Amino acid sequence: MKSIILKICVPDKGKAPPIYLQEVDGRYVPMRDKDWTNRVAHYTDLSDKAQAKFMKEKMKEEQVVCKARVNAVLENNSGYLEVSGKQRRPTPADCRAGVITLFNLSALFPERAAGYTLIAVLLSGMMTWQLREKEPSFTSAVLITTGSRLYPMFTEIIKSIIPHNKWQCKRCVVKRSPLIDLKAHTAKIQNFSYVTVRYKKHKSVPLPFPYYNTLVLVSGAEGNTQSDKLPSNLDNAGVIYFNAKLGKERSNALPSFSIEKIDSAAAEEVKRWFPYLAPVFHWWQRKAEEEDLAEGIIKAAIDSLGQPDSRYRKVEYDAKLLNPAVLHQVLLTFLDAVEEEGWLTGEELEYFRSTVQSVFVPDPAVSDGSKAANDPDVFLSIMRKLVEENADRITPIGEIHYKSKNQKQFTAAWRKISNVDYLVVDETVFTQCYPKAVRADKSIDDAPLHIDNWERDLQKDLVSRNYIKAASSGFRYRYHLYEPQKDVYVLAIPKEKLQK
Repeated sequence: MKSIILKICVPDKGKAPPIYLQEVDGRYVPMRDKDWTNRVAHYTDLSDKAQAKFMKEKMKEEQVVCKARVNAVLENNSGYLEVSGKQRRPTPADCRAGVITLFNLSALFPERAAGYTLIAVLLSGMMTWQLREKEPSFTSAVLITTGSRLYPMFTEIIKSIIPHNKWQCKRCVVKRSPLIDLKAHTAKIQNFSYVTVRYKKHKSVPLPFPYYNTLVLVSGAEGNTQSDKLPSNLDNAGVIYFNAKLGKERSNALPSFSIEKIDSAAAEEVKRWFPYLAPVFHWWQRKAEEEDLAEGIIKAAIDSLGQPDSRYRKVEYDAKLLNPAVLHQVLLTFLDAVEEEGWLTGEELEYFRSTVQSVFVPDPAVSDGSKAANDPDVFLSIMRKLVEENADRITPIGEIHYKSKNQKQFTAAWRKISNVDYLVVDETVFTQCYPKAVRADKSIDDAPLHIDNWERDLQKDLVSRNYIKAASSGFRYRYHLYEPQKDVYVLAIPKEKLQK
């Protein structure tokens, strides 16, 4: 039987085994466990290492007609500058324009932090695998929640950096799309990134191809179900999740108010210069790989978090602290590399460096006064406001509290528990009304509310500070709030906390 051996060379010291294909009805398909079991009965009882050794030995007896090999890390663009349909080699002036265009993206957003976080994710996407090799808990991803009118701008940014989605390799072809629309396709990696082996007039079925050191724009994943089906191999790429509801471990969420009021006129002006991004990112991807910049970036990021206690045998960094620290160092390293090339003046470099520093390490003395929605003190101020605005919907002590048909309308009850007065709010009502009240106050950062189970994390913090009543075990408190229903999960806030 004719066979093909395909080796996808992922940069993990050769740990990925080859893919063996066999001819079936004129097409080459991957050999399954069933096919190997036909050759030796005890194949499934072997360890992974023994299976790999057996397959390698067995293929020596097969008629191997083709051996294909492809690197998982592909260059995202040719490095040429394409303007008005014509390609040419970029000059230092072109690269200077590309760097300035990149940093001009930050000027489009009302909040500088949003723009610089996006720029850092784009740059780290070119070296995500190297960064994750040094620190596996790092993720190069950003979650953007805003209206669909901004989607075309983000697609243009990605397409400018990755202008094509087809790579001709020896005896195989790779097709990898930087745009993943989960509404248009089922969430299978073959729909977005695959490799096919060609031998004479035959070709293999599409085989999954990983995303390494590249950028991906994910859209159409508004629900948890779709998000959970996303390909796991996006971990080694820079990902922009556009209106995708995701777990907190997958991305850095940008506050919605920092994206919504984007300057449309400025965006149209910047778009004219998007083609100049391609040669800069091509240079940056090569430089990051050849000079192993990831090691210095991760070391500087971890040092900025402080030295852990020497008594700990294993330390795992919180992604909320680690990711911004790494993105900060990526930007600083990029500016150092640009300085070596001489593309920007000293004054321009100093301005960008100081701005990056103020965004990722803000001076408390000149803080912009923004507050986070998961701050316990913000929680109390919002609850005081809800109590004041909805006093007529709060049931007094001693009266029966009935469940409202409209769960989006704030209702609560005053109750005496262990001789202490509490405001008791149904957890379901709280999760509906609290985000709405937060978004009405533009001075509050609502990014923490975009992550899954945000209310659980907030309750844990509130219990630790005695801002809400704790259960005898755990942090969620059950109470007989409604008649005649059973106990429900509630937040019981001491009345004295709301009066301060």
